[in-house]
Amino acid sequence: MPINGAYYSWEDVVITGPFGPIANIVNIEYSGEREVESVYGQGAAPRGAGRGNWKGEGKMTLKVEDYKLLLEYAFAAQKTIYTLAPFNISVSYLNEDQGLVVDQLHRCRLQKSSKKAAQGDKSLDVELEFIFEELEEAGVSQTAGLNIL
Repeated sequence: MPINGAYYSWEDVVITGPFGPIANIVNIEYSGEREVESVYGQGAAPRGAGRGNWKGEGKMTLKVEDYKLLLEYAFAAQKTIYTLAPFNISVSYLNEDQGLVVDQLHRCRLQKSSKKAAQGDKSLDVELEFIFEELEEAGVSQTAGLNIL
């Protein structure tokens, strides 16, 4: 509960990627998902539930200026943005009334980039879609114990 009524807002978010803080980010969206389905046996009602694989995916929109930094980072590594070594994305939330909350997206891999430019645009954006292998929200892993080793 905020002390002075200040909830987290976009200005409280700091996002860090493979080349450092991303200042020209417009948005970020990420989610974790685990397959769960009913298991049936005798009768018409479920007898229990079966669990399947976990997956993490997301997308973010950058201004062209920060997308250029990502391209330069990949070029320096002699890679494309799609063949970069897996990297982490850190999403930190901090304001004066609330404590620090950090979400970690571990081992991210880019899988799609989209650009659009139209008459009247005041700035240009690039949308990047990515997958990741582990999600840690506020220090709590959403994938801990899912792998045997």
